[in-house]
Amino acid sequence: MLRVTAELSAPVAADHDLHLDAVLAAKARNYMGSRPPCRSSLASSIEDPVIPVVSVEHAGVKCWIASAWDLPDDSQREETRIVRRRDGEDVLQYRRGWATGAGAAKPCYVRTQLINTPSASWLCFGNRREVASLLKRVHAIGRVRRHGYGAIKEWSVERVDMDPAEIMIRGGEAQRHLPASWVVGGEVDYGAYRPPYWHSGFLGQRVAAGTKAGGLVEPVREVLCASRS
Repeated sequence: MLRVTAELSAPVAADHDLHLDAVLAAKARNYMGSRPPCRSSLASSIEDPVIPVVSVEHAGVKCWIASAWDLPDDSQREETRIVRRRDGEDVLQYRRGWATGAGAAKPCYVRTQLINTPSASWLCFGNRREVASLLKRVHAIGRVRRHGYGAIKEWSVERVDMDPAEIMIRGGEAQRHLPASWVVGGEVDYGAYRPPYWHSGFLGQRVAAGTKAGGLVEPVREVLCASRS
């Protein structure tokens, strides 16, 4: 098992739990040279990311053994406004008339939640060297990274001894978004449980990170035990 820690030099702009598989998947796609998916992409056309983390498949549903982030107790959340303006390069590439008072060129204020935290950490089951190598390509996490938010000071990846099942559920609480069919006695809502989490085609019944979860169904637990061995 691995514990991944990001030392941060700037607040993170995020209104949801960041999952390690999402961070790795974004860079893995770029590194492989494939075109990154967008909201108009068909879910069936989006290939599974090739990341150095073990995945589990049960009843036709796949999920990676990687947790959502864990933040220090002294982390603070606040709302801020970010000014979004087009830069000089946008002006050069814009093919139509340029009017800063209307349309796509109009400056606007974007409300976003900031999380002030010195670090964030995740747990996963994967190849330590390959995880560390891929994370070297990740220089910031969260939203509006172009504005300097979520800047990474340093990554560290260390080995820990624990049950892979505890990366998914620990202390009666889901440690990541999980398919509802995998969980016994969980609080079910509707959302994504695999990257890209923002794509509507990946929505389904899930048990969200941080909510109550009784435990994993037996076939999933058996696969996890087999993976460890």
